[in-house]
Amino acid sequence: MCTDFTISAKDGAFINGRTMEFAEDLRSNIFFRKAGYRFLNDNRPSRAQFIWTGKYSYVGVNALGLDCVSDGINTEGLSGGALWLPESEYPKSTNPANTISNLDFLQWVLSSFSNCNEVVLAMGKIVDEESPLNTFFEYRDSIYFQPQVQVTPISYQELDRSGPSGIYPIHFPLHDKTGHSIVIEFIDGKVRIYNNPVHTCTNSPEFPFHMSNLRNYVNLQRENVKSATLQGYDFTSTGNGSGLKGLPGDPTPPSRFIKTAFTSGFVNQGKDSNEALNIGFHIMNTVDIPKGLVVEPQNEGAGEDYTQWVVSKDLTNGVFCIRFYESPQVTAIALNDVDWDEKDGKCYRPEAVSPYDIKLTEVSR
Repeated sequence: MCTDFTISAKDGAFINGRTMEFAEDLRSNIFFRKAGYRFLNDNRPSRAQFIWTGKYSYVGVNALGLDCVSDGINTEGLSGGALWLPESEYPKSTNPANTISNLDFLQWVLSSFSNCNEVVLAMGKIVDEESPLNTFFEYRDSIYFQPQVQVTPISYQELDRSGPSGIYPIHFPLHDKTGHSIVIEFIDGKVRIYNNPVHTCTNSPEFPFHMSNLRNYVNLQRENVKSATLQGYDFTSTGNGSGLKGLPGDPTPPSRFIKTAFTSGFVNQGKDSNEALNIGFHIMNTVDIPKGLVVEPQNEGAGEDYTQWVVSKDLTNGVFCIRFYESPQVTAIALNDVDWDEKDGKCYRPEAVSPYDIKLTEVSR
């Protein structure tokens, strides 16, 4: 289970927040990759042998010790994540030299493109300049050019890992610093790319369901409903929040989508990117899952999903912030300050002396 969204600040900055929920310890670390790196597929199946050279540097979060990222942002302000989607069914691979694994897809995107429209074109779709970005639509196939890559899924066994049979089924929300958001899914063996006007993404079912499900919540509003009259009897509400009565609170993907879409759409804008980064963390707190809250039945294993890390990314100014489960402290990385030659290919994990090791500074009353 994961949740992804964007918000904007009054100064025009766009912030992308994302939570990572998973039962297995992903052993995630902060990962750096510089522009000019040649991506090989020596450790991938023979059907996925696409090779490319990156144009842009990026920082992200890896998983399971693999040389790939499950979330990240590049130096051009393009941001994206890999989120679980059980309904995923990928196209059949027909040309290994032109095929990339789904675990490598995000790093191909982050290392190769500067905005969402470039990705749409690279996947063989038409960029419709006349369709407003505040509307929901699916991008159409182009009759003039083919996708630059085919995407094939990777299974647990192909990575020499124990786990359930089957593949890693993932889809990809992407955002850029112009405020454009899209979602890429692989359904019924076809590539589906959707414009995302509410800038929110979770998991199952497919993205169009979540957009349709918004219609069930048109009653939600920021303003409190103070009172009502029923058959001549006047009564008042029990307190603040009455306008949001019915906002889902459970951690299922449809509920998290609704909750996050309305929360991110209703909250006050930060005056600048720094305030908006902090607001992003507050939004993610509303869907946080501590260990033990969500567990599988005993006869299906002892897995328990929990929020392993969250990221808040400033797409406009190139700042990557991350907070791990073990501590509320945030680590921030300004991409303009990174020595990419020194950091390339390396992994880092912040270590707090204690979860609450914060220095106190005296201030005036």
